[in-house]
Amino acid sequence: MEKRKNMRLPLRLLGHLSLDGTQYHPTETRDISLNGGLFRHALNGCTNRRCQLNLFTAETNAFSITIEGWAVYENDAGCGIKFLSMDATDFIGLKEFLANQVLNPHAIHREFLEGPRPQLTDRASFLSAYS
Repeated sequence: MEKRKNMRLPLRLLGHLSLDGTQYHPTETRDISLNGGLFRHALNGCTNRRCQLNLFTAETNAFSITIEGWAVYENDAGCGIKFLSMDATDFIGLKEFLANQVLNPHAIHREFLEGPRPQLTDRASFLSAYS
């Protein structure tokens, strides 16, 4: 099994989870990183299935992202999902949100620049913003 390379943060984001393009079900994060997370769910049999996540906060600075992922494992705590792809704007928003939640935001910024990341669906705009 591949070792995690991203810092996991025990943050709660609300959301909706769809497996293989089926109906969306409520979910929330148990922990999250730039590359994946553990999600509470009411579904069984999520392992080895493609999924779509919509995550959001209800704070003053509203935050909402859409992620394509792959459910890599399932246990009593929830479903582990690897992020496969997302819009570059959503990825940057996720990075900023996570950086604002930790004591050392430089660690998140370093992972953002150097660590593994999902495929960015609009990579050209990402490269122009960070080149």
